[in-house]
Amino acid sequence: MSQQGKNGESFKNKLLKYLYPATDFGGGAWKAYFSTYITMLYTDIYLIPVVLAGMLELVSSFMGWFSGPIWGTFLDRVTLKKGKYWQWVMIGATGEALIYITIFALPSLTSNPSSLAYLIFILAASLSLASAVNNTTLIALYPRLGQSAEDRSFLAIGRSIGRTSSKTVFGYLTPILLLFFTSRGGSDANGWAMTGYVLGIAGLLFYLAFALFLRTSDVEKQAIAERNVPKQARKKVPLTAVIKGVVTNGPLLVMFLFFFLHKLYDLGFQTLTASFFFKYYVGDMAALGTFFTFRTMSQAIGVALGIAWLKIFKDSKRAFVAAGILHVIVLVISVFVVGKVSTIVFILTMSASQIFVGLMEAYTLPFFAAASDYATLKTGVRTDGLNMSVYGLALRVSTTVATVVRVSILAAVGYNAALYVDGVGPSQAVLNQFAYFQTLYPLILAAVAVALVAFFYPITDKKLQEIKDELNRREQADNLVKA
Repeated sequence: MSQQGKNGESFKNKLLKYLYPATDFGGGAWKAYFSTYITMLYTDIYLIPVVLAGMLELVSSFMGWFSGPIWGTFLDRVTLKKGKYWQWVMIGATGEALIYITIFALPSLTSNPSSLAYLIFILAASLSLASAVNNTTLIALYPRLGQSAEDRSFLAIGRSIGRTSSKTVFGYLTPILLLFFTSRGGSDANGWAMTGYVLGIAGLLFYLAFALFLRTSDVEKQAIAERNVPKQARKKVPLTAVIKGVVTNGPLLVMFLFFFLHKLYDLGFQTLTASFFFKYYVGDMAALGTFFTFRTMSQAIGVALGIAWLKIFKDSKRAFVAAGILHVIVLVISVFVVGKVSTIVFILTMSASQIFVGLMEAYTLPFFAAASDYATLKTGVRTDGLNMSVYGLALRVSTTVATVVRVSILAAVGYNAALYVDGVGPSQAVLNQFAYFQTLYPLILAAVAVALVAFFYPITDKKLQEIKDELNRREQADNLVKA
């Protein structure tokens, strides 16, 4: 191959690393609307009782417990003739977009949306499968795209910036779009449907563009080359041994627990109850857009500071723990100021906590990848699909648990959106829970999550380099034997 060809491939690989975060930007449009508003869609548009609405979310989350790891195992063991990853990104993302759009559009097509509960049940289950195909494939790409610690940090920060900047933009635009389309469409149902069409298609375009570029990348070429190695030359490890390696992987289990607890409060409580908090507790739904804008901008700032923060503490784990401690301190403050200060002061307080969330998330994905390297060291075979699927599994489990907890608490204190008409609002007990979901519960869970990593995650930057050196030594030895 000519030098020009090599340079072209090198440039393409480099460009692919810059395009990888584009999928998070597209996904951010979906999270800012579909994921954030779906609970309210069920209760306030479909008029489904809160317990049944919780069951719908529970089904989708519970299926994700299995679909993600199963799909990750499939990716580890199957490569098609035309590639390993790109076609699954296209299929999974398209499926996600179509299902989300359908769920949000159906109420505009009927005068009795609550009668569609069984259909929504089926769509929620299908959404979980499409999401597993799309997101597990993308996360399995991460260790292949980022071979070095520097590349992994770059990709993790890029993904976080893509995600948070998208949520900043679309978090601000979503309430505006809802109000605009509702006024133009003449009903809440029409407004929610039109917003779904716009944001669903907008997000999908980013995934499709990345998949088409990935199709001709060196990553796919390398995967195809590995597929074409004669079967007798391939290293075979029984599936049971692979699964055992995951279950006994201490660093991976610690990160699973951390990410589960972190997303339990950050997404499951704070994000998914924010619309209720501002509608009922604050009484200013217009402030919701400001809340999400400031929140995601602050997280983006934290992520962008990740490299500088690392230079201060000289080690990723120390940098992570320092950010976690400061995050907990700000949450302590939030417990004492909620309901006692102006809305903007409360929003600024919660935004400050998100700066440190951004710093932690700059290192979270590299910690998962390091745990995958650790598994390779122990088992002798790369299983990035299964190991990295634990990242998505933690998110799914947290969403499931958050749904159960959220629904149980709100049902216990008597939340019922159908009763809140003609000036009648929720009881004080319900309002208190909306405040706790934003402040007290996150404080408790964040303290436990940060402590887990501080005391039980064993892979420092020095240890990771030792693992990488040993893996490189083994690869060189294997190449000598084959030669």
